[in-house]
Amino acid sequence: MTSKLVVRLLCLQAAVVLVAGQQKAGGDGKTSMPSPPVTMVAATNFTKCLMSGKSRQQCASAAGTNVSAVPDAMKGKANALADKMKECTGTPESCREAAMEALKHLMGKPVGDEQVAGELAKAAAKSAGDLIRTCFANAATEVDKKACVNSTAAREQAAKISGQAASSITTEDLMKFARASAKSEITEKMQSCMEAAADATAKLACFEGVRSSVAGALGKGADSLKASAVQEFVQGSARDGARQAMESCIADGTSADTCKAQAKQVMSKTLGMANISDGMLEQETRKAMAEDLGDKMVACMTAATNASAKTACSKLARESLKSIGMEAGEPSAASVELALAKAAMSQGKELASDCAGSRDECIARMKEKMAMAMGASKLTEKDMETLTYGAATEAAKEAAKACRAAMKANSSATCDDPVQKFMDVTMRNFSGTPEAQAVAKSNVRQDVAKSLQKSAMSVCIQKSSRAAVESCMADLASDTQDVSKDMFKSLSQPGQDARQKRARKEAAVEVVGESFHECMKAASTNTAKSACHQLLGSQTNKAGLTEDVEDVATRFRGDMVKSAAKACSTNATQRAQCLRETKEELKQGGMKEREFAKVKKLAIGKAAAETWAACRENSSNTEAECDELAKTAFEDLHGAPGSWSTAAQKIKTLGQALLAGNETVLTKLRSMEVDAEMDGTACVNASGNRLIEKLGEVLNTTIPSDAKKLCLLVFDKATYGAKVPLESLNDTEIQAKADLVATQLQGVDLSARRLEAFRRLDSVDSIYADQEVEETTVSSGAPSPSPTSSPSSPSPSSSPSSPPATADSGKTTCFAGLSMLCIVAGLQLS
Repeated sequence: MTSKLVVRLLCLQAAVVLVAGQQKAGGDGKTSMPSPPVTMVAATNFTKCLMSGKSRQQCASAAGTNVSAVPDAMKGKANALADKMKECTGTPESCREAAMEALKHLMGKPVGDEQVAGELAKAAAKSAGDLIRTCFANAATEVDKKACVNSTAAREQAAKISGQAASSITTEDLMKFARASAKSEITEKMQSCMEAAADATAKLACFEGVRSSVAGALGKGADSLKASAVQEFVQGSARDGARQAMESCIADGTSADTCKAQAKQVMSKTLGMANISDGMLEQETRKAMAEDLGDKMVACMTAATNASAKTACSKLARESLKSIGMEAGEPSAASVELALAKAAMSQGKELASDCAGSRDECIARMKEKMAMAMGASKLTEKDMETLTYGAATEAAKEAAKACRAAMKANSSATCDDPVQKFMDVTMRNFSGTPEAQAVAKSNVRQDVAKSLQKSAMSVCIQKSSRAAVESCMADLASDTQDVSKDMFKSLSQPGQDARQKRARKEAAVEVVGESFHECMKAASTNTAKSACHQLLGSQTNKAGLTEDVEDVATRFRGDMVKSAAKACSTNATQRAQCLRETKEELKQGGMKEREFAKVKKLAIGKAAAETWAACRENSSNTEAECDELAKTAFEDLHGAPGSWSTAAQKIKTLGQALLAGNETVLTKLRSMEVDAEMDGTACVNASGNRLIEKLGEVLNTTIPSDAKKLCLLVFDKATYGAKVPLESLNDTEIQAKADLVATQLQGVDLSARRLEAFRRLDSVDSIYADQEVEETTVSSGAPSPSPTSSPSSPSPSSSPSSPPATADSGKTTCFAGLSMLCIVAGLQLS
């Protein structure tokens, strides 16, 4: 049987099921405005009644039903508010005030300007989107469809409802409106069809039955849509429906458990799934909340006329988190910041899919939208590129999940390529040799696998114990593992296992590390910083990470550096800027500036090892070819030509461990590594010798001649270094020496001693000093990690604003789990 015939039969069955499941509007051969389903009409009328100031009981009586049987009021909010604004004949200001009063009646409490802007934007999107989809449905050609997204009527209607100037509403906005408009209709159609579907074949037909509606929302021909694209749109509609159900239920004062049951029912009926777990519900509603938050933040920032109004927009993040009932108590600063980042990525992903300009033009628009979504006036280069990379990974992940669902329903289903989805968002093609391109694509798939695990861990880490986290992760494993297998289906089973094992650990490190990092950024007192360290210890244990909490923080910081170096790939100048900005952000998160070189070294080495391992997975690639790819990655990310030779063997050894799926740990050596970044742009041997002399003076010891490192031009800046053996010192004493070196060598002149008239200044711009650390396999002689049973808590004095800590004999006791006692006793940790 041909694929076309299968599709026709499915479409025929879908038509039968849809007729059985819902009342179809009569046809006269003409296409009109999409008619809202009966439940939407009822919801809209009920909402209008509430907006007039009547009670819920009065509105239920008017509708001729009990309160408990009244459709979800929030579902009709956009339509009701849009009608109110279209009917308003006053000034824009008076219409906005009327909308604020209506929302006050609906919500049962006063609403601020920041909330009104978002609600009006949603109403505008729904109303204008309906017009555009009607235009799509009547369009005879692709040219006609393109004209629909430039509809003057839709733009003017959106402007009337939102209060924006029509000229500020872009083509990308109109395309987004069309998608938003279709969600509720498709959800209603899917629920009606799924209720009537008796078996898997009938359920599959439901997806084919909404193909035309999805195509209309996307402005594409139904025949050109892949099965996974239909799945992805329906999944998005389902999670948004679940979010709305949670918001409406929580706002009504109903218990969280009851609300979750209602939201699960929405997802279950829409997707035709018998069981929706708590973990899946939370994962999907959090994602939908971030998407909704992005729209509200952009609307709020657009409407804000002064700095105070823009600051007020940030309240929306806390309100959104509370609205879905997934936070215990008041949302933390970390939760708020992470929600805003997700909101920004959502904005970037959508705009990238719609933007038709050049990459520079599209990136500029994305940068503006993502900044507004985060409540910022502008983004740093690093934030822009890493958020875009994150948005691209999210797009690839959603495509992969949709493909898995489509293939599960029909093994011959067609799918969009997740890697291509990634490239569509970044608007970059992979360059280099075929081998280099294959490795780059493989690394994207690894990022998708990690993102799947991270989404699950972000939900599960909120549980109260390690056992509860493990149970939660097991509950979500079927969603993550099957998609990950698809990502690595070309690999052997041991290769797939190694990839998934790495993804799980890296995801756990990122989730735990992000919470700690954001907590430290927000902490302004020693007590608050101590609480952040306690959180780090607790979450490290719950996530099943077996390394010391200091090492977990170091790994996370390395991931931040690696992400920035990979994402900022335009040129070396941009990458150098991104790394500088990353260093500054890490300092805000509690890292001492002197530690940055150590963190960067670990990050760049890991990235090169991953490149080498991905290359060696293909048996047709020679070791020499893989060495060359790893060398290029290492020197490009490091910004230091000629740096590969001294690092090559250790990187390849780490690559072999990754390839085999071996456990790795961070191993502290009995030595201190020092790097002095200069203001000069040329390596001068005498200056390197002078650094060794200065180190000897500071440490009051003779530095061996072989301690001197090769001078490198790192992003065109001369960098001298040394590896100083300190065999007789313990970790605490080495850290104290590193503090001393960083303090006394900052800004020092390393110029050779010559006559003053002929002397060339060569001053230290940045000095980095820390205990040398290597990532090694457990089997290579490193001690096997043991679970962290209690949180270790370095002193808040290690924050950037505090003076360098001194050596403290009490540190070992603190890190054994008695940190709070140490703080009470007045001991100071480095």
